[in-house]
This record gives sequence, structure tokens and C-alpha cells, in this order.
Amino acid sequence: MNKSLSSYIAEGLKKDGKLTDVESVTYPDGTTVNIADVESKFHMCMMDILNEFSYFAPAVQSLVPILTNAVDTMATDGIRLFMNPKFVNELSFSECIFVILHECMHCILNHMYREKINNFDHMLGNIAADYEVNGILEFDGMIKRGTTEKIGGLIDEKYKGWPMEKIYRDCKKSAPRPKQQGDPNQSQGGSDGDSGDQSQSGGSGGSGGDQKKSPDYIKGWNQAMADYNSGKLKI
Repeated sequence: MNKSLSSYIAEGLKKDGKLTDVESVTYPDGTTVNIADVESKFHMCMMDILNEFSYFAPAVQSLVPILTNAVDTMATDGIRLFMNPKFVNELSFSECIFVILHECMHCILNHMYREKINNFDHMLGNIAADYEVNGILEFDGMIKRGTTEKIGGLIDEKYKGWPMEKIYRDCKKSAPRPKQQGDPNQSQGGSDGDSGDQSQSGGSGGSGGDQKKSPDYIKGWNQAMADYNSGKLKI
């Protein structure tokens, strides 16, 4: 029987600890990333997580780390931890720990299965899942306040203690309807027949207070959706 890709990668890591044989990567903007530095940062972060967050050990050690430009930040499929070298290189040590914990939490909270059984829209499900994960990590004091916002993640005090499913429903109420052809009042309505003066601000990253669905609010939501599609917001 052929070995799985994950098995080969795991065996390779045990041999020399290297995540790739590439020495460096140069990006279109001219940035050159030394892969050895990225690997060193990742391994140091893992050691710190195992020492400071030992309850994460079984989950975080089960993920096979892969450096790849196929993702813009970090992502997981529940088996592998995909990491963009440039993204990891630009993170501070504490920020890198946070993002690793963030991806690990998606697995612990079984978000992929919960999204599937609830038949959630994938993009909106990711948004709801990120709010749940980041809220737990930051509001429960596992990471420094302000870290999520600093690296462009989704955080809202309003969703403190909320499960993904409840956040999803709130985000769905607040999300703008797609623009209809011939609809001059596109910026006034919400999804599922909301009247336009719906005040919930799920997905805005704000405080959760009253907020009319202004053109700027709609533009912000659409940008968030676009960022998820492109992978920019997947942390």
C-alpha cells in the first residue's frame, strides 16, 4: 500500500526537522525569505506552545506542518497546517504562536464538521468560526488583548462566549444582500428580508452597537467577503 503524503512528510520531519529543501523564496514584491529562519521560528513557537499551553499538545502535534505559497497566511484541513513562509516571517514570535493556536482551535472545536452538518455558507461559516476562535483565545486571556486586530483577524466583544452557530445566524442577519440588477436601494437591505435599519453589526469587527447599513458598512462587508475569497483574511 502506498504511503500517504502526510506519512512521507512526517517521516521527513523526524529525520532532519526541515519543512522543505528550498533555501529561500523571493516574492514578486522583491522580498526574500530565508526558509531556515521560518523553520526556526515555527519550531520555537511549537516549543513555547508545548511548554505554556500543554493542553494543546495532542492537537497541535497531530497537525503536519507544510510551508506553501498555496495559502496567503495559515490554514488547516484538520490534518495539515499550511503556512505561507512570507506570512510567518513577518509575524512576531507571539503573533505566530497566536496564529498556530488559532488554526489548532478550529480543529479542537470541530468547525469543519459543524459547518458541514449545519449546511453553512462556507465563507460566512469561516467568518463565524474565526470570531469564536479569536474570542476564546483573546477574551479568555490566552493571548494579549489587541493581537487579533493587529494582524487583521476578526474580533468582537459582542460575540464573547457565543458559539459558531449563534455567531453565524447573527452575521447572516447583518450581511448585506447581493446587489440585484435594477435595485437602486441595494445598500439599504439586509439578508433574509431585513428592513435596512437592522442594527446588528456582526462581521463588522466593531463593538456591536447600533449601526445603520450605510454604503460604507456594505462596502466593508463586501471587502471582508472578497478577502476571504482571496485568502487574505483566513487566519
